[in-house]
Amino acid sequence: MIFLKKIFPFLIIISINIILFKYSLYLRKDNFGKLYGGDHHFLTGSTIKFTKNWYYEGPKNIYFAMLENPKSIEFKTLQDRLPYVSYPPGAIIPIYLISIILKQEPSTNIVMSYNLFNHFFISLTLSLISYFLIRSLNISNFFSVFFSLIPIILSLFTVGPFYFLQNIYFSDQAVILPILLVILLEIINDKYKKSYINYIQFIFLTYATFTD
Repeated sequence: MIFLKKIFPFLIIISINIILFKYSLYLRKDNFGKLYGGDHHFLTGSTIKFTKNWYYEGPKNIYFAMLENPKSIEFKTLQDRLPYVSYPPGAIIPIYLISIILKQEPSTNIVMSYNLFNHFFISLTLSLISYFLIRSLNISNFFSVFFSLIPIILSLFTVGPFYFLQNIYFSDQAVILPILLVILLEIINDKYKKSYINYIQFIFLTYATFTD
């Protein structure tokens, strides 16, 4: 019973997040898997383009570069293929790994699915951050859960996240979740003082650094 009492708030938060996220998917379904001209869709298109080069050539063979052009007799060197150097390549690593696992070339569906995966856990992590912070003020479980649902609603249904975290994906979107997880772990570590949490934070920070 004590264990159930402890996990019950988290079950509520997770359940509400799942329900609202599924509803947001229903509202966004008409634009899933589609690329349009303008409105930042070039970022999603660039993600696919860069990852396709990794998929067909192997990231080590092109020095983990994000290249604007595919391998072709037109280009003699990698430099001729125009490396994109404004950001490190962390954002395309998960897309590449998913494509390898599925044995499918990178596509709009894969990128948007991963973006939505991020969106689900962004809203959940924001809610958990709020819950732990509110509980640290000795506010009751009921009100802590109640107020922690607000970030879920804001994250899922305000215009920016609703649009970008399905349709638009590149470094700026990919870096949000690892940074939020670092914050969540910091709050948890303040309470439980576990050294292994620092190592997990280091992993997320390293990925974030190589992303944005």
